[in-house]
Amino acid sequence: MDLAQRLNHLESVRDWQGLAEELERAIPAEASPAVKASYHLKLGRVLEDKFLLAVKALKHFQDAFKLNPALIEALQHARAIYWDLGKTNMVQKLLELELKTAPEGEATTALLLELGDVLSDVGDHDKAASTYARALASSGGASDAARDGLADVQVDEGSAPGHLEALVEIAGVEDDATTTRLGLGR
Repeated sequence: MDLAQRLNHLESVRDWQGLAEELERAIPAEASPAVKASYHLKLGRVLEDKFLLAVKALKHFQDAFKLNPALIEALQHARAIYWDLGKTNMVQKLLELELKTAPEGEATTALLLELGDVLSDVGDHDKAASTYARALASSGGASDAARDGLADVQVDEGSAPGHLEALVEIAGVEDDATTTRLGLGR
């Protein structure tokens, strides 16, 4: 039985410990960087999903991306873990890295929106504003989320009361999704 068959067998019988051990043995033995990267990605997923060892999985997601920068999925997994850990500086770095390779369109708009949110969270409102503006441009002006984010980060002391009043009014009229987004439960 070759390695691929053993890995498939271990996965099919849900022997997660055996699968993790087999992948740990296979990684140093593999010569191909692309295959080694796929093993790191698979091991990272097993550690995160089956053993709830997200921090340990991070190393494998990072190694997978280093070996094969086309594995954007590894960046996405790592970014989600960093979000859970509250490490916004790392989330920002990974978003910027992913944006370098993202094709134009909805994916770019979503990444820019997330980056704008991170920048806003860390208090870099000027960068957040330019990022939301890029998201709005990326969407061809169609993204309400980008428009709203841009408006939110441009609020200053003088415009805050009017902006808040408008948000409360919107919350009273809009559906539950908008109310939830604004944090104004009914």
